[in-house]
Amino acid sequence: RPASSYILFQNEVRKEIKASHPNITNTELLNMIAKQWQEMSEEDKAVYNQAMATAKERYSLDKKAYDSRTPEEI
Repeated sequence: RPASSYILFQNEVRKEIKASHPNITNTELLNMIAKQWQEMSEEDKAVYNQAMATAKERYSLDKKAYDSRTPEEI
């Protein structure tokens, strides 16, 4: 199942935040990421929304191909 746009964003910024705040707890890290996401404009979020839509479409096509296989093909 494809990741949500928020998870894509989270994966991208997690390393940057950990590098600049090496002693941060996971709770603090997630709170910082959530705050950044909430403060982002819809225009900035559009990049992640588009990546999610692309991944969702790819997943849908892959799932259809998988579901259409016969038992002999599996």
